[in-house]
This record gives sequence, C-alpha cells and structure tokens, in this order.
Amino acid sequence: MQGTKNCFVETGPAHATMCFVDGVQVATGCTYGKANIEKLNYGKNALILIDVKNKKSVRVSLNPEFQMKELSSELAPRY
Repeated sequence: MQGTKNCFVETGPAHATMCFVDGVQVATGCTYGKANIEKLNYGKNALILIDVKNKKSVRVSLNPEFQMKELSSELAPRY
C-alpha cells in the first residue's frame, strides 16, 4: 500500500457490503486506483483508516444489531 492515508475495509461477499466500500472510498479518498485501500473478507462492515504521516489510526464499525435490523427490513434487497 502507498500514500499518506491507507484504509482496510472489513467486509463480506454480499452486494450491500460493496456499497459500504463505495462510501468509504468517497469519504476517505482512499481508492483501489490509488492502491491505498484493501478489502479484508471478515464478514463485517468496518474500516481501519491509517494516517501514515502522523502514525495514527482509527477503526470504525457498524453496530451488528443495527445491520441485522436493516437487512431484515422489507426494503432490503433479496438475492
């Protein structure tokens, strides 16, 4: 990975998790094209953002209870 910001996204194979990754790319500026984001297939919706220059990082995750509630909604797509 390269750059002053790097990001690891902890997702799974479902379509909705890729939408999460799209949002992470927009919000952080980390993209696959810049080679500063990496997908980890952990089956979660979380990200680790690393500020290489300042040697700091933060991990943010979606509350699993909220995620299950949203996935069981009648508005959630069924595949």
